[in-house]
Amino acid sequence: DARRAFPCWDEPALKATFQTTLIVPSDRLALSNTMPEEKQTEDGRTQIRFAKTPIMSTYLLAFVVGEFDHVEDKTKEGVLVRVFTPKGQAEKGRFALEVGVKCLSFYTEYFNIPYPLEKLDMVAIADFAAGAMENWGLVTYRSVLVMYDEATTPAHIKQRIAYVVAHELAHQWFGNLVTMEWWMHLWLNEGFATYIGWKATDVIFPDWSIWEQFTVGDQLQGLRLDALRTSHPIEVEIAKASQVDEIFDHISYCKGASVIRMLVNYLGEEDFRAGMQSYLKRHQFANAATEHLWAALSESSGKPVKDVMDSWTKQTGHPVVKASAHSDTELSVSQERYLASGPDALTDEDKTVLWQVPLRLADGDATVLTSRSAVVPRPDIPKINRGQTSFFRVAYDAPLIKAIGESFAALAPVDRVGVNNDAFALASAGYTSVTSALELLSHLRADDEYTVLSDAFGSIAEVLSVWYDADEAMLGHIRQFAIGIVQPVVERVGWEPRGGESHLIKMLRTEALSFAGKLGVPEVVAEARRRFANILSGNTSETPADLRSAVYATVVRHG
Repeated sequence: DARRAFPCWDEPALKATFQTTLIVPSDRLALSNTMPEEKQTEDGRTQIRFAKTPIMSTYLLAFVVGEFDHVEDKTKEGVLVRVFTPKGQAEKGRFALEVGVKCLSFYTEYFNIPYPLEKLDMVAIADFAAGAMENWGLVTYRSVLVMYDEATTPAHIKQRIAYVVAHELAHQWFGNLVTMEWWMHLWLNEGFATYIGWKATDVIFPDWSIWEQFTVGDQLQGLRLDALRTSHPIEVEIAKASQVDEIFDHISYCKGASVIRMLVNYLGEEDFRAGMQSYLKRHQFANAATEHLWAALSESSGKPVKDVMDSWTKQTGHPVVKASAHSDTELSVSQERYLASGPDALTDEDKTVLWQVPLRLADGDATVLTSRSAVVPRPDIPKINRGQTSFFRVAYDAPLIKAIGESFAALAPVDRVGVNNDAFALASAGYTSVTSALELLSHLRADDEYTVLSDAFGSIAEVLSVWYDADEAMLGHIRQFAIGIVQPVVERVGWEPRGGESHLIKMLRTEALSFAGKLGVPEVVAEARRRFANILSGNTSETPADLRSAVYATVVRHG
């Protein structure tokens, strides 16, 4: 888009410094990447010259003119951070400001490179086409992704604001300071910003269980799109810039972030961070390709990063690892491409593809499956992909599923999510039966973890949606089974928020009531109707923002 604003060679590798001068009505505020260094006013217009930028790509140049209020603060390193909002709404930028200040300090320490500008502005723009844009020093956002009002903003949107701010500020280093050589390396920008954005959010809000949510959020979205025959590799050849919009998708963002997270756990956090710092220092104010990152990480870890990661970034799809008991102390494992259309859809070419798969048989385990099949040690609980840090599905045979089920409560919440989600994905693709997947959910009747239950609600809802025209008696049995899972949750969390309750309980209440309403639980439907009637009569304070979506959806469905 830069070439539409001024004459330039608009390619990421052709960097330059920029000095912007704007002439604007004197009653308007003008912003650009840097601070103003000179102003002259005449005849109701103000000419503003901004300081020269660091050397950077054309797509990062920005300017904003409008009427704004703002809030501001400084990081502990002395960087000025400001959030600009429409007039009269400055306090709605306070939460994003707090997150932004903490993020800049976290990234300065994590990357061991100071933020190179004297200020960072974040601007709320109504009807902004993109969710946000990481212009260096002048980040622009869709209003809903930067403005927070405790009285009207649901918990999941608050979390979204925190993450989007963290994502865009990660780009100030990874994308702006070091930029991809060409658009085929877009995933380096977006995949890494997605990963490190969630990491920063987890550091700032440690009680939000971010990595558990990542498993049922971004990682799951990446797995779903990547399971289609029409998927594409993370690294895609781009012949011309006009093609780049085709790869702004869940493969670049979600699969990209997931394989980076897999790599972090394969290398170890310390070696990964050392390699990242080396990569950024080596290429700062310049450009780099995927191979440059792999080289830096190989140097820091001593591991063959390129060999492992090429199978994930240059190939389409991901594997399903099939597991069975080899002996009391060993498992037999094998890999093949996973397709949502099922194993019968695999072509001869599909059957030749191999990945280097970090199996994660236990926390800290570095076993990598590099061949079609292998025999590996059997963990006490035979659950593969501990922590759900690797990007693949697991198909267990019946004896292993039984053994996992017997120890289900001993698994971490993220591993319970992984077993359940894999089971439903495999059932959907015809690898196993829906009955076996539903049987796993019987272990959740006493579960109180948000991510586990949220994933279970979604899985059951998907079954009911796909089988919408099946025999009503069978659907009735599935609904009653689902009610048996969700009703105890509704009874525990209730309709009324409790003082001091956690962020995750707020989100669980929303999802449980929404799912119970979808299933037609009589007490939930009656209460939703009552609250909706009160909202129509003007009494909106009784139903907090977190619950309105559940109320509206239930009333629309049941009248």
